[in-house]
Amino acid sequence: MADSTETRQARRELTKREQRAQAREARRARETKLERNYKVRRTAFLAIGIAIVVLLVGLGIYAFALSGKSPVAPALGVAVADEGQQHVDEGSQIDYKTWPPASGPHYPRPGDYGFHDQPLAAGYWVHDLEHGAIVVLYNCPQDCPQIKDQLRNAMDQFPKAKYGRVKLVAVPDNKITTPLVALAWDRKLELQDFDRDQLLAFYNAYVDRGPEDVP
Repeated sequence: MADSTETRQARRELTKREQRAQAREARRARETKLERNYKVRRTAFLAIGIAIVVLLVGLGIYAFALSGKSPVAPALGVAVADEGQQHVDEGSQIDYKTWPPASGPHYPRPGDYGFHDQPLAAGYWVHDLEHGAIVVLYNCPQDCPQIKDQLRNAMDQFPKAKYGRVKLVAVPDNKITTPLVALAWDRKLELQDFDRDQLLAFYNAYVDRGPEDVP
């Protein structure tokens, strides 16, 4: 028996519903796939970004290691205004704007590295600062054998600088207002007592950082 008009109409309606349902399923599948692809790309981009940051940090550390220098600690000591680096005749009087000077005019010949029991004119040890040495001034109104021994030990025990020597100079000075002052080029650290850790940190931070790269 042939299908009635109502039956054929019902079949057509069923087919349309099925087609719409299939279309909805296909659309949901496409949306799910797009969302999954987006998450994958986002994770990949995040991983690449992290890898780039790690690589840049690693390259920075590697470059710093190749330089052979330790990073300078900004809070270690205070900055001193630069007074230039002019050479003047040996023995001539030099008037520094600040005392103790951490730069400025100096004699053509540097002072000797090591411990000095007698005063040494600033024109010599400022030249040492120019070469990247660390100068420690000590003020002993009365004799201070313990501080002297500690400074002598520092000369023996501090690490050697780039050119294979301890670039440290210790000099008595009765004009400083604290018992000890450590100096680097354009930098100073005042100490109320001998503090080996602070002095060593200052030395490591600033040795070989003068304007002239020489032994």
